[in-house]
Amino acid sequence: MTRIWRLGLVLLFVAFSLTFSSPVGAQNSIQVTLNEHEYAFREHITFRLEASSETKITEITLFVRIGGESGRQRDLPDFEPAQSVLTEIVWDEMAEDSYRPPGVVIKYWWKIEDAAGNTLKTEPNTFTYLDDKHSWQVLENEDIALYWYRGDDSLGSTLFERAVEAIDQISTELGVEVEDKIKIFVYGTYDDLRASLGEGSHQWVGGTSFTDYAVIAAGVAPSNIAYGLRVIPHELTHAVIAQMMEPPFGQLPHWMDEGLAMHYEGPMTGDETVMLQKAIADDSLLSIRSLSSNFPQDYEQAILSYAESNSVIEYIFEVQGNEAMARLLEVFAVGAHQDDAFIEVLGFDVDGLEDRWREHIGAPPRKGATYATPIPLPTKTFTPAPAGTSESGSPSPQPTLLSVVTPAPTATFLPEPSKKLCCLGLLPGAALFGLFLLFRPRPALS
Repeated sequence: MTRIWRLGLVLLFVAFSLTFSSPVGAQNSIQVTLNEHEYAFREHITFRLEASSETKITEITLFVRIGGESGRQRDLPDFEPAQSVLTEIVWDEMAEDSYRPPGVVIKYWWKIEDAAGNTLKTEPNTFTYLDDKHSWQVLENEDIALYWYRGDDSLGSTLFERAVEAIDQISTELGVEVEDKIKIFVYGTYDDLRASLGEGSHQWVGGTSFTDYAVIAAGVAPSNIAYGLRVIPHELTHAVIAQMMEPPFGQLPHWMDEGLAMHYEGPMTGDETVMLQKAIADDSLLSIRSLSSNFPQDYEQAILSYAESNSVIEYIFEVQGNEAMARLLEVFAVGAHQDDAFIEVLGFDVDGLEDRWREHIGAPPRKGATYATPIPLPTKTFTPAPAGTSESGSPSPQPTLLSVVTPAPTATFLPEPSKKLCCLGLLPGAALFGLFLLFRPRPALS
């Protein structure tokens, strides 16, 4: 009797011990002890990692996603395989082909592998790539965030209120809503603005919209707030309309994009009006078709391009109305060709539009296209700065260090098959047999 009880207890102990014991190798031995980044705007971004494992770390990969991009960048650091590794990747932000605007959101994570086949992917770290040469103040709501560093609180609140008004007007007239929050960076001097834009920016640029990232940069001196009240609605129009265009083919003709921005900016300036009237009198208007791509670099030709674009848009609003303009945006958003879009909505192509517009403004009939020579620009839009306004920039402080130390994550690890696991199928039977021996009926003792 005693022997049977002992056998039952042994079988139960073995069954439960095997059931709840951890398989060999179930814990991931890779540990992350340092995971940080630092940057200096338009100089460098550094990603730094320190990790260790019970066996040599053999592969490390950095993954980075910029802004709202669907794709991700992949980078491999240089390091010697070892059980403990400290490595970093440095991006040169001064290179022309690596430009990133202020305010873009950067998300990154690492994938680490060791010689035993263990793999660890860190949780993503996210930071906003601000222009750290300035100490920014910010006002924001659910649609926009306005940053400024020069001027008092009234400058920021005045520009912010104008931005809110512009968003409301665009939404009311065109039925377009803000999908991704738009960041507006107001630089206190035009020199500071151009320094933030980098190589290749035009000397006459006073504002620009990076539509791929929902970021706007504008130069607004506190002494010239009137310009800010125009340039911010202008660039906001680009940013809002770009969000309704469906990639990769949804896009407005350049003249239409700029003309709409000028419509919401306000009435044409004196220089623009004079330039347009002179071109009408001289019969030197540029054809609408020639303005479908980028505007010319020459200052006077650029101003005429803006003025003509605005005039054509005002004609469409006046004669066809808000609904027709909203419908044009919908058709262009899905990738319609310029002529096809105007024929579908207005009943005539671009040449027909130009003929009617010329008649409306009292210009001579179209005799043939007069083409401006376009200069290829980066994927951003520009607003001219007020003529003759330039102020010196300010010195740059030391880079800002932002450190994110990540504790070692708990990884999900699937062990290799082993003999210990092969017996798991026998455990339920062994447990039942042990219970049977313990509680089976026993004959009464005589």
